[in-house]
Amino acid sequence: MSTNPRQLGKYELRERLGSGGMAEVWKGFDTQLHRYVAIKIMHANLQNDPEFITRFVREARAIASLHHPNIVQIYDFQTVNPSESSNSLAYMVMDYVEGQTLAEYLRHSSGLGKSLSATDIVNLFASISRAIDYAHRHDMIHRDIKPANILLDKRNTTNNPMGEPILSDFGIAKLIGVASGTVTGTWLGTPMYTSPEQVQGQPGNVRSDIYSLGVILYEICTGIQPFRGETITAIALQHITTTPTAPDLVNPDIPPALSKVILRCLAKDPAARFGSASALTAAMASALNVPIPADIRVASSSEDATYPMDAPTVLVQEPGISQSRAMSSPGATPVQVAADSTVRSTSGPHAGQGSLETPVGGRPAISSLVDTGAEGATLLTTPAPPTAPAPPSTSVPGKRRRGLFIPLIALVILVVLGSGVGAFYWLTHSSTPTVGTNQSVGHVFLLSSGQVNEQSSQGINDELQIDLHNLSNPASGKAFYAWLLSDKKVTEASSILLAKLNVTNGGAQFNYAGDAQHSNLLASYSRFLITEEDASPTPIAPSVDRSTWRYYSELAQTVNPVDNFSLLDHLRHLLAKDPDLEPLHLPGGLDIWLYRNTQKVMQYSGSAKDCYQSGQTNCLRKNVIRILDYLDGKNYVQTDVPPGTPNLVDPRLGSVALLEFDPQNQNPPGYLYHINKHLQGIIQAPGATQDQRQIAAQIDKAINQVTSWLQKVRTYAKNLINTPDNQLLSPGSLSLLNDMDTQAGYAYSGQLDPATNQTQGGVLQIHHNIERLATFNVTAYTSS
Repeated sequence: MSTNPRQLGKYELRERLGSGGMAEVWKGFDTQLHRYVAIKIMHANLQNDPEFITRFVREARAIASLHHPNIVQIYDFQTVNPSESSNSLAYMVMDYVEGQTLAEYLRHSSGLGKSLSATDIVNLFASISRAIDYAHRHDMIHRDIKPANILLDKRNTTNNPMGEPILSDFGIAKLIGVASGTVTGTWLGTPMYTSPEQVQGQPGNVRSDIYSLGVILYEICTGIQPFRGETITAIALQHITTTPTAPDLVNPDIPPALSKVILRCLAKDPAARFGSASALTAAMASALNVPIPADIRVASSSEDATYPMDAPTVLVQEPGISQSRAMSSPGATPVQVAADSTVRSTSGPHAGQGSLETPVGGRPAISSLVDTGAEGATLLTTPAPPTAPAPPSTSVPGKRRRGLFIPLIALVILVVLGSGVGAFYWLTHSSTPTVGTNQSVGHVFLLSSGQVNEQSSQGINDELQIDLHNLSNPASGKAFYAWLLSDKKVTEASSILLAKLNVTNGGAQFNYAGDAQHSNLLASYSRFLITEEDASPTPIAPSVDRSTWRYYSELAQTVNPVDNFSLLDHLRHLLAKDPDLEPLHLPGGLDIWLYRNTQKVMQYSGSAKDCYQSGQTNCLRKNVIRILDYLDGKNYVQTDVPPGTPNLVDPRLGSVALLEFDPQNQNPPGYLYHINKHLQGIIQAPGATQDQRQIAAQIDKAINQVTSWLQKVRTYAKNLINTPDNQLLSPGSLSLLNDMDTQAGYAYSGQLDPATNQTQGGVLQIHHNIERLATFNVTAYTSS
């Protein structure tokens, strides 16, 4: 309680409720209407922006025009100019909502055995979805949805026992200039809940709000946030680069269908997310076997037509930040949302890359939900198991998307203890191997922007990240220039000037965004070079005088006489173009098609279950046929389906099988078998580094596991396709569908091994690790 109440016009400031980077909020009293209000006062330092007052009035009017029971109503806003006050002042007056925030509710529930039932979750999100979709229809984007901005009105508990959710702070981020980039040095969103595109400096859109809802749903269901770290920079990088651990790997009691819903919300590409909050809520309710509220069903009925199952696969990015030091959120207790009647004890949170540190007070208990068939559900809390010792984490090269470097400047300002370039180094730097006696000075990583086209290799390895350390300084009047060079033995050599490097404290970082066509860099370039040349003018090609060459790396190009391939050949077959796939019009290399087609198998497995639930046998059968089309390929699928069954997938996409049936004669080989052969070649390739050999061996092990999972999917699919229609909706078929869907999910995202509490990697991890193979290990240049 403030001991010195202040006055703003007719409003008395009674109690400061909170303060943040954008504003402070007070509980006020309207002396004319004799009621309590909430008053948001914009921080004075933000008003140094000369356009702030104009923008404030414009945006405040737009926010005040929103009239919805689940949105805090703003009914007054004022500005006080310098003639009336020593500083310009702007504030908004809104309804005072009595109750806690969702953040406080989740935090206070932790460890107390309290949690949300499946019905509670659906009802909570239904209310929030109505508000968000209403605002979106009125061209208002929230841009900062988080539990702290969801107020729980304790006066209204009809639909939500914890209090009816009321959204606050609509449009505040845009109001203070985030859309136009007018505010610098201040993090305007909440990094735990901010979408990748906003982190990169884009204004955010409808699907940015969907992303934030996905983070909240992830937190409610698992008890942790998908991206955690000790600095804002660490968290921001993960939103852009890291694939979140599948929720059902963190909390195995989460139905796989719900896990898929959450991961769709968290897609890096906004186009892959749900198109509306109602569509998200409807999918969530379906996954939880909870009735979909009628208005939500209507609002979401047409949305999924914009996201067909056969839409081009969206590339996800490398899990670039080791999460072994990530801290678990102190907020939410994970909930059990399975729709069965078995109470299962669960293991603790587990991250796909390393293990999470257990927060102070121990790992949060995981609650189990028993679906009683009644309106609610009974919650039983199982004690958390003892914490297993964290295994050594495997450092993974960091990845960033286009446009990250400039927004990071603003982020780094806020990093605690002067992290600066040093923090970025520790976040993205992996272990430093040596080549002979020449010490590594860092790495250069090929990145994929995700701007993919199934008709070309564009969007794959089309960007590049430089992360160097322990560099010398260029001489006075000189500068370091970073180049990509073509292969050693080419008729016409070519080069790309990547950057004029700025060396700070021996370090240099730069993100090269590629060309406008998103060309695959690995297809044409294989060497990295830093020259020391005149600071001005900028050279157009690297000097031919090798005395100016300072640092260098290449992807080994010596041919192994055993298989007649070099390391570079193997990498290009995997990541750029494969000669067996090119005639089939399958560009981009083996890796991307293994990734895409395994994802399709997983998606069709889930769709087949949906068809069963709706009693559609023809729909179910078609999805099973599609699964076999991808697993067997068009040349072998007829052995598994009834005679005369047509191929239901694009013949081009189904021309290569995922599985191998005849190693001597199958042409082209199955993706898994073919990739395995290249991995063996990398292990034996002249010039391959120890890191590359170790990564290839890890991928080889994962390939064998994925093959086993997909073979099981094939067995279940064959049983289903040969089941008569009158038995296809039997409990036995449902059991087959469940098993098939489980194995397909394992093949794509991996499985948590309960014996070791480690994740057995699926194709998603294989895809990321194959990209890691094409990493340049940079050392000081020595003439050979």
